[in-house]
Amino acid sequence: MKVANIVLIFVAIFAVCWLPRHAWLFGVYYDSICYNAYWHVFKASTFCLTFIYSAVNPFTLYVINDQFRRYFDHYLCGRCDRQCSAVYANNATGTTSTTTTTTTTIYYYYY
Repeated sequence: MKVANIVLIFVAIFAVCWLPRHAWLFGVYYDSICYNAYWHVFKASTFCLTFIYSAVNPFTLYVINDQFRRYFDHYLCGRCDRQCSAVYANNATGTTSTTTTTTTTIYYYYY
């Protein structure tokens, strides 16, 4: 259910960012419009929305997905909370429990 919500959010963002561009292209190719300043601004803004879509995806994923947020904070920001540290320590030792202890060791994986 959570994955379905994430996919639905990304589809909605895709539609908001790309639908105006496709509407513009269909309007130009299938209808004769009088190109004026309004259409020029509309064309430029739809062009910018298509690029904004690529920039919005990581921020959206950061906001709606807890696991992505933890990995992002750990690898790019250098922050890690106690739960995140325990998961990394357990993954490194091969255990499957995610209980927190008072002393945790963080293993850094370099790819």
